[in-house]
Amino acid sequence: MTTPGDWLGQQTANINLNNHETLTRLVDGIICPGADMFLEWRHICDGFTQCTNGADELNCHLLEFFKCETDEFQCRNGMCIPAEFAFDATPDCMDSSDEQALDVLYKRHSQCAKESPSECDDRLCHKDQFSCGNGECVPWSAILNDQNDCGNVRDIAYICETSNLVLLTYGEWLGICKQTMEFAPPLTNKSDCRQTLGHLLQTNPSQQFKDLAIINLRTRCDNLTLYLEQNAFFPGFKMVYNRSRIEVFISNPSNSRRPIPKTPDLYYFTGAIVCGALSLNISEKIWFTHQELQELSSYPFFPLGLSKNNE
Repeated sequence: MTTPGDWLGQQTANINLNNHETLTRLVDGIICPGADMFLEWRHICDGFTQCTNGADELNCHLLEFFKCETDEFQCRNGMCIPAEFAFDATPDCMDSSDEQALDVLYKRHSQCAKESPSECDDRLCHKDQFSCGNGECVPWSAILNDQNDCGNVRDIAYICETSNLVLLTYGEWLGICKQTMEFAPPLTNKSDCRQTLGHLLQTNPSQQFKDLAIINLRTRCDNLTLYLEQNAFFPGFKMVYNRSRIEVFISNPSNSRRPIPKTPDLYYFTGAIVCGALSLNISEKIWFTHQELQELSSYPFFPLGLSKNNE
């Protein structure tokens, strides 16, 4: 017999599961391959490429109406304030970019994920943070380490399968994942490399299917296997899994009830970046291990892209 408490708990769980369950287009008028549903106004002309064609960073020089004097500080929104007003523990820029390190500002914006005060609309995230689209900011390092995510889970929209947080936290795929994931069909002896790896990442199959997966991986996958053609984290960034490492993991009897580790073994960057008004195409692959990617996340040029101020 279901008690009122059980019913209320189930309804609460359903609300949490379906909350922010779909991606909503926040910017119109820009053709943005690779991040079309991901793009928001904070990404436009922020110095980092979001779209694979660089559309979010082109012609930004036409928007720079203000050029501050040498004795002025330029806010990220273009506003100029006297240099002595910057970093004095009192926000003077309308977007508070002169005092972003203040703890009080973070406390003020801590409810942006649940509420929508006007100051959340104007908030800009640090260069080393991911913007959740509602004023909430999450450090890139936390996202890469599966330590934290946006309250609206917007950060995992295109990396659901490689995030250990999703199923552990919610118990099933969120609506936002169902919208962006390419679900693998049931595993058979005819499954290709992509389908086999997808099955391992999206489920925790029985030992029988794990044995079949090893056969498929050995006969149909390169040792370094690109999982998805779509972007991971940001444009031009791809995830690669080491087949040998997966085989060793599955072959270990102590792992018979454990899903394979979801963190990619390697990443590589290739594609378009923007510097000033120029769109540059990087044809070679620039490789990173997961540890190297974690170390890069503390630098001001992360995510990978060239700021228009770094020319």
